[in-house]
Amino acid sequence: MYGTRIEFDDFGRLLGKVFVVALLSLVLTIVGTGALMYSMPGKPTFTATDPPTIALVISWVGTWVSMLCYNVWSVWQLRRMPVDSPAFTSRTLAGKPVFLLGLVFADTDDLTAYEERLQLTVQSLLLWIVLLVVPVYSAVTGPGGKAAL
Repeated sequence: MYGTRIEFDDFGRLLGKVFVVALLSLVLTIVGTGALMYSMPGKPTFTATDPPTIALVISWVGTWVSMLCYNVWSVWQLRRMPVDSPAFTSRTLAGKPVFLLGLVFADTDDLTAYEERLQLTVQSLLLWIVLLVVPVYSAVTGPGGKAAL
């Protein structure tokens, strides 16, 4: 009706752009918070309600949610594609994770269209896990890697 309809197949590009913007905002927030802490006299601390802390949390959540949405879209795309790789369907339950991890580092020239989409999906899932685990781990362990609990 208005000419701005987004096709479902192009939705992944949009989610990728949202992820880049969210990641850029996260990096800029981290740099800005570090510069603010460096310019403050003494040993500055921030509480959970201070604007730098809120900005860090919002940008991290935006990055994390955009990756989650991309992963859901990518899995949806995989479900719609025909499996043209007999190597993937004939694997045992224990062999599939090994195959998927090997697929992460495989050369894209040797892959079928299904395997390329699967490679992107696995890579984005691994990045999503890192985006979740690293900040949570550093928040729980605190400075020096010692548990703050």
